[in-house]
Amino acid sequence: MPPTTSFRPGDVVLVRFLFTDGTGVKQRPAVVVSGPEYNGERPDAVMVAITSQRVDRAGDFELGDWRGAGLIKPSWVKAVIQTIEQGTIQSVLGRLTDGDLARIKYTLRNVLAL
Repeated sequence: MPPTTSFRPGDVVLVRFLFTDGTGVKQRPAVVVSGPEYNGERPDAVMVAITSQRVDRAGDFELGDWRGAGLIKPSWVKAVIQTIEQGTIQSVLGRLTDGDLARIKYTLRNVLAL
């Protein structure tokens, strides 16, 4: 069944994000990176994690306008990708600026070698 709410790339949402080692989950903000067609036809959406902990690994970067994205402190995008069922999204916090969203797209192309 298609989701009742369709999310757009750049929406900053609050979700339960699975740890990469599979040992647990953490409630955290994330950015929707999948497109409207995908989000409208599937129950899940593709997201990248956001953290308030400074990160400095390949594909990670500091958001230029974290306040405008609805975040409460300086934040970094982590190049950690996950599909999450749209029905489990707890809330929409805000939206990335066009510049921050362009940086995510550029970063994902590099990380995924596209």
